[in-house]
Amino acid sequence: MSRRSDKGEKDRMIRKGRIKRYLALLIAGSMVLSTGMVASAEENPGVNIQTGTGQTQNTETEVRTETEQTEEERPQSTEDKTQEDQAQKENGQSGDVQTVHSEEVQAAAEERATPAEELGYVPGEILVSYSTDVSEDEVAQTAEEKDGELIETVDDSGDQNLALVTISDETTVETAVAEYTADPAIAYAEPNYLMESYEESGDVATATQETTDDIKSQAEDTGKQWYLDYVKAKDAWKELENVTGEKVKVAVIDTGADINHEDLKQIIDRKLSVELVREEGDTYHTEALRGDGYKNGTGEQNAKSTHGTHVAGIIAAQSGNQLGIQGTGSGGETAKANQIINLVVIDAFSKVNEKTEDSATVGDVVKALSYARETGCKIVNLSLGTQAQSQALEQAVTETYESGVTIVCAAGNDGGTTATYPSDYDTTISVINIDASGAKSDRSNYGSAKDLSAPGTDIYSTYSVNVSGNETSYGYLSGTSMASPIVAAGAAMMLYANPNLTPTQIKSILCSTAVDLGAEGKDDLTGYGCVDLAAAVQVGSGQKTDLSQAEISGLADYSYTGKEITPDPTVRLSGKRLISGTDYTISYSENKKPGTATVTITGTGAYTGQATATFQIQDSAKLKYRVHAQTYGWMNWVTGGKSAGTTGESKRLESIRLQIENTGYSGEIQYCTQVQTYGWLDWVKNGAESGTTGQSKRLEAIRIKLTGELAEHYDIYYRVHAQTYGWLDWAKNGEIAGTEWYSKRLEAIEVRLVEKGGTAPGNTTNVYKHPGVRYQTHVQTYGWQGNKFDGDLSGTTGLAKRLEGIKISLPGQDYTGEITYQTHVQTYGWQDWVKNGALAGTTGESKRLEGIRIKLTGEMAEHYDIYYRVHSQTYGWLGWAKNGEEAGTEGLSKRLEAIQIRLVEKGGKAPGSTANAFRTK
Repeated sequence: MSRRSDKGEKDRMIRKGRIKRYLALLIAGSMVLSTGMVASAEENPGVNIQTGTGQTQNTETEVRTETEQTEEERPQSTEDKTQEDQAQKENGQSGDVQTVHSEEVQAAAEERATPAEELGYVPGEILVSYSTDVSEDEVAQTAEEKDGELIETVDDSGDQNLALVTISDETTVETAVAEYTADPAIAYAEPNYLMESYEESGDVATATQETTDDIKSQAEDTGKQWYLDYVKAKDAWKELENVTGEKVKVAVIDTGADINHEDLKQIIDRKLSVELVREEGDTYHTEALRGDGYKNGTGEQNAKSTHGTHVAGIIAAQSGNQLGIQGTGSGGETAKANQIINLVVIDAFSKVNEKTEDSATVGDVVKALSYARETGCKIVNLSLGTQAQSQALEQAVTETYESGVTIVCAAGNDGGTTATYPSDYDTTISVINIDASGAKSDRSNYGSAKDLSAPGTDIYSTYSVNVSGNETSYGYLSGTSMASPIVAAGAAMMLYANPNLTPTQIKSILCSTAVDLGAEGKDDLTGYGCVDLAAAVQVGSGQKTDLSQAEISGLADYSYTGKEITPDPTVRLSGKRLISGTDYTISYSENKKPGTATVTITGTGAYTGQATATFQIQDSAKLKYRVHAQTYGWMNWVTGGKSAGTTGESKRLESIRLQIENTGYSGEIQYCTQVQTYGWLDWVKNGAESGTTGQSKRLEAIRIKLTGELAEHYDIYYRVHAQTYGWLDWAKNGEIAGTEWYSKRLEAIEVRLVEKGGTAPGNTTNVYKHPGVRYQTHVQTYGWQGNKFDGDLSGTTGLAKRLEGIKISLPGQDYTGEITYQTHVQTYGWQDWVKNGALAGTTGESKRLEGIRIKLTGEMAEHYDIYYRVHSQTYGWLGWAKNGEEAGTEGLSKRLEAIQIRLVEKGGKAPGSTANAFRTK
């Protein structure tokens, strides 16, 4: 409500407040105000405020001498100054304070004489947020002390109350903001920034007089409402045909709307739709909506105003009346025609037309949002915005969002990444503008804070009759202002289908079901999917679409590189291009090797079910090989990756040939084999035979390598199928694959070329089986036991049989060096070290082994740790010792009964616990 004071009392308070302010400014050290007065740079760094363009102004100025100042900057002559100082002394005021005051008065006068559009805010008033523990009367008193007046509390629904305050005629907005901000009872103060509508600037397009032809022939056949099909609005109407719901209140906060337009007069809620009116220096109040562009409660109209009418028509223009257009959320000619949306129009542009031509203010929009909440609106369309970072606007938007209202905003028409508000708040849905080709409008804003795209170029909708003079008029407008209401209508249809959806869910569903236009080659649209209203309604209502009939395209034949092949196909369902990660996830099988690979599309979000497609992976080089197998002789040549030989038939490989053709690189393929009886044969190359034929000698191991440019561009991988062990893992580039010392035949082989550094075709751990360490023990009663290898148990357990002697060797060792060992023997104690298969202990003397030490020397010690553990009388298995440590017992007369020995890569993990490996008295 308005706060007014007795004139005499008010004058007294004004003088009192003015003196207090002047003294405060003097103490601060000649504070600089909006005119750029000289101030102490150290004591007063300046006051920052934001302008309506979002730019920050700093009142701090460069210190200049009097001779450097212009005539305008020197408002007083020396003689005038002297006379004024004398007058000030008589009145008890200093000359400095009076100078500050005169500069401020001049700046305030200039500010009030400047059009608000140039300032970006309304001169003479500010918005003040005060704490809830401060009363409105206290704020009114504070305003009077600052030579201003509290008009009213615009919004008191949140933690902080927002008041509209007029300021002294002698004070600039910048100074008033600084003074109020310094008050501890004030949360913040800011200019009352202007907000503009977001249709693209220029003359209003020519309105057209429509006939009463059938809507279908007008809207579909002529293509004037192309955007309805583009966003699947008609499909969304069909989704709602069997839904029983209540109309969703949609607020259009705009310039108003033509209540007499034939396509709107049955749609606009006349009881709830209002014009916000505020006479200068008075409170807001609402009056019944009279149309589009009426000025502040008067009968005067803005001659060009049709923005709100155009927006209202896009959302909900009447269907089935044989006129003009169908609103995006109208329901069309279905059973839901005109049953989905209850349109509430709030004219927020009428208050300041005396000062601004085509703008609303933050205060207006805050008040309008409060009204929308109070009247139960669930969707708000804001085809307007500002570049100023207004705390009041953000607070009002947050309160509206938290009350369960979805806010859809136009992104702005600056043609860049300029931030606009409320569009860029996380609590809103920001919509950019695309044209009929799916390209982003050059004038549309974009950036990471924007959320969606929708048609906004050449949008055909209702026009205000005062624009054309016709009772029923239509025309085209462009801008993000036209894109936003399409999304707002979609949000309303979602709520009609499911009234329990939250604003967060609505935003998430709209974004997740949007069509990714960036995937069509329009990089500037990546991330701004175009709304698909049918999908959004479907998902919002809990329905899902089966993907099993999806069309998967864009796959081709790929060259094998050794790396995983992961093509990104195009997926369409009923003509709609789906979005990976939003509509489906993608997985692959058999895509790491040459042959037929499969891609599987699995529905997510709005979709369920699966669809599959295949693609081919072909060898890039011509790798060929053949084997000579027992019984079969030379078998056919096979190409890279295929098995050569047999499995499950117990047939030995006896010889092999390999060659590479048509690689384009110089170099050779070389290979050698280990043959029964003969051991390793010499290296051969390029198709020569390695092995034997006619001698019944088995191959036991193989090595293959590349040379020259081939070795620079490829790794060669190979694996073998060995008797007893089956398929071993993949070896590469000259490593041994197979077995040695075990007398195991090779039965099959696979060979592959892989792009240099590429992923191996499979595991590479277990490629070569050979006895890293071999040992045999002499056991009481039984004598010498057979050879054991690599961790096998030698001896007995549970039979009370003592070990009497041991021999240890390194057959087929990889590096130079020896294995040495010593034993602790009953009666004799620790014996001398022996090595490489020599006897340690005794035979024929019935002396038990009680302890043992084993170690490696030379290169073997550099590359391996040797671990060993013993099974001891009474104690059973002790822990693992290594590299010369004692294992067993000493001085306890306990026999060793069994032993395990294992080579482990240097620094590798022990085979088991290493605790309690040796016991003594």
